[in-house]
Amino acid sequence: MFKEVGIRFVLIEIIFFTTLFFIFGYLFNPSDPLFTSSPTNPYLLFLMTVTLYYGLEVGILAFLLEVGAMGVLYKSWDVEFLLWSLLYVLISAEFHFFWAKKIKIAQEENLYFKDKIRRQASDFILLKLSHDQLEKHYMIKPVSVRSVIGEIKEELKKIRRNNDHRDVVFKKVKDLLVSGFYVQEADLFMSRGDDFEYVLSIGKPKPLDRNDPLVKKALESGETVFISQIENRVNSEYLAVIPIYDFAVEDKLLGIFTLRKIPFNYFNSDTILSLSVILFWLLNELGSINLIEKINPYLRKYFEYDFLKELAIMISLKEKTGIESSLVIYRVNYLVEDFPLFLSEKIRGLDMLNVIDFKETKIIFVMLPLSPLPSARGFVNRIAKEFSFIFGESEPPHRILSIDQKIGEKLEHLLKEFGVTK
Repeated sequence: MFKEVGIRFVLIEIIFFTTLFFIFGYLFNPSDPLFTSSPTNPYLLFLMTVTLYYGLEVGILAFLLEVGAMGVLYKSWDVEFLLWSLLYVLISAEFHFFWAKKIKIAQEENLYFKDKIRRQASDFILLKLSHDQLEKHYMIKPVSVRSVIGEIKEELKKIRRNNDHRDVVFKKVKDLLVSGFYVQEADLFMSRGDDFEYVLSIGKPKPLDRNDPLVKKALESGETVFISQIENRVNSEYLAVIPIYDFAVEDKLLGIFTLRKIPFNYFNSDTILSLSVILFWLLNELGSINLIEKINPYLRKYFEYDFLKELAIMISLKEKTGIESSLVIYRVNYLVEDFPLFLSEKIRGLDMLNVIDFKETKIIFVMLPLSPLPSARGFVNRIAKEFSFIFGESEPPHRILSIDQKIGEKLEHLLKEFGVTK
């Protein structure tokens, strides 16, 4: 709360209103300014209000001001009244603590669900674009958005600070924009504070002209702008400008894409929408790299990018808010090779699967976001009943792990225990 409103403002507010209460009490009840003997005490209500809103620290500050006022305005100390005041502060602080925690958890879950929905929508559109590209260009230029996205994800797993994998990612995106959408001249800039950093160029690089009418309108509206949308068709060196925002934090600008040249028959809303989706996906994924970097490097050899990213998000949620998530690990032999397909039909939309094939066994990892261990146990029991009915065998060997800061070490130990090495 202090970070939001500022410590100085809170102190001034508390001191001002506390002094106001003391003046009010002294003017209307000079014999008992703090209303210690009154059945209804306005200052106690004030103590409760500020403590419930700001927390224990501010409540204690208001209480100490009350103690100081009593020392000045009264000849003797009313200890019982002060103890009751302190009790009001402590009880109110307890309510504030639990309520603030619930609000924080609800906010984090809301951001997670919002980000998840938008990413899934982006993935579905990318899949459709991939099919459309295959249908349009298969005979001429076989380009699959899906395959390129898969290659980019593999490179994203390798990205670290101060290495060149980021350049490899941008090169693959550039090849996709040129081969798949016939972009001839364009630039991509990433936001760096109040400035923009050039990261990708098709054709001769050109610095971003922030005074260009298309750029101005795109940044003001937060939407993609075409040259045809500018009144009076004013001069602009761009055909379209795409501002790129964060999936979860809608007003957070990640970058901007400027299209300068493209064949006339490809300059349409469908092409620009396709470019927008791809670039939105790319910059949002690059923004998640700091999460992937925290994952044990050993695990990056075996797990898919999407699974690693989700695992990192669950670890972050656990660390910040205490929200629990679980991981169920099954180990089956090759004779029940359709077990992963069976599991994929039994999990929720939020849940994720990752399968590792090793020799004659399959190790299946089922991530259950926002599900504590008892919920994971319920999932295992349900799967065990259906597994026995369908496959005619007893419950498959499994482990249940809670996702926390040490999940990387646990999974590394488990994989080495199974003999999985590369």
